[in-house]
Amino acid sequence: MSGRGAKWADVPQGAIAASVADMDLPTPAVVVDAMVATARRGGGYPSPADLSLPLEAAARWWRRHGLVIAPERALPIGSVTAALAFALVRTTRPGDGIVRVRPTYPPLIDLIASTQRRDRPVDLVRTGDGWRVRCGCVRR
Repeated sequence: MSGRGAKWADVPQGAIAASVADMDLPTPAVVVDAMVATARRGGGYPSPADLSLPLEAAARWWRRHGLVIAPERALPIGSVTAALAFALVRTTRPGDGIVRVRPTYPPLIDLIASTQRRDRPVDLVRTGDGWRVRCGCVRR
């Protein structure tokens, strides 16, 4: 942890604040080097030709987890929220219930309403043999 700024004011020493998008670890040198190289090239968004390596890497990761997707079938999207909006619109219909685990990043909750889906929050609870979903929603 790099410091005890405002977000750490109410967090005891030695604890980890589990807020959204925490950046408490230093940026890896390889990432910094890539950012500098991109800035020196003029930055900007990559052309589709520049996406072949990350898409191949993603395909290898998916295969490792039992999902076979050809890299050319992947759709690179630069925002998690935009990707989830795309997925919701493509795989569900207005009025469908969307199950989400609490707590959830607030823009994702807004996304459910803005795509005219119904929010179905659930909680994870620890039991003697692991974690279970506790759902207060009614099946319909």
